[in-house]
Amino acid sequence: MSAPLLIWTRSLDDWAEDALLLNSQLQGETLEVVHLPAISTSLVPVSSLPKLQTPYTVVVTSSKVFDYAKRTPELWEVLVNSSEVITHGATTHAKGRHLGLPMRHIAGIDKAEDLTEWIKSHYDQNHPFLIVRARETAFPMAEKLRTRGYTVDDIICYETILSLKDSAGRDLTAKEIKEFTTHAQGYITFFSPSAVESFAKVFTPKENRLFNSLVCIVIGPTTKTHALGNFATIKMADSAKLEDVLKTVKKELHEV
Repeated sequence: MSAPLLIWTRSLDDWAEDALLLNSQLQGETLEVVHLPAISTSLVPVSSLPKLQTPYTVVVTSSKVFDYAKRTPELWEVLVNSSEVITHGATTHAKGRHLGLPMRHIAGIDKAEDLTEWIKSHYDQNHPFLIVRARETAFPMAEKLRTRGYTVDDIICYETILSLKDSAGRDLTAKEIKEFTTHAQGYITFFSPSAVESFAKVFTPKENRLFNSLVCIVIGPTTKTHALGNFATIKMADSAKLEDVLKTVKKELHEV
């Protein structure tokens, strides 16, 4: 009997670092890792920047923001000149510090919704905020803060593209899709609602055996909601950390 699959759907841009983590975290496990990047990202040109009252706080929930902000010098200057750049992600915090930004890590928070509540309890409504983000977000942080009377600007600097590929960045052939649908057994990981949508668009798991043959591991309730109806078994990791996703995979593997 062949080893169960671990299908990893994060982007090709993330794969170099992800592969090292998977190799270290899965040593000794009977899993075959298959990389099927379900999304890619692309720069969104910033046409204008808001006039910010100083001091202001920048909010970032993804390290990809830094990659794209650096490609827009005016936006990067806004981040550099902020009083602080806050994030709940340890990886995002570490990357921002490495780049010389005035980072502040809000530990113990796993999702943007909770970060929003933390902001409400720690900042006066007159304090200006700038949220730098992707076009597609799992939680409308800027909108929620504005409804509570906060002064919030937001800038979109990149967008997510639904584009499921193989590990070499090629489109899957009809034969490859059929073979995968017929034989795949194991675990599939999703890190965003967009990734679920991209995979479902190609493989339609709710209409074939993949509905039962793949245990779905997700981060966050929004991604879990999008996975509902596509897989019979859905498990949510304790946090958005990749290590916690892999812990969930290993727990499921050993409970079989």
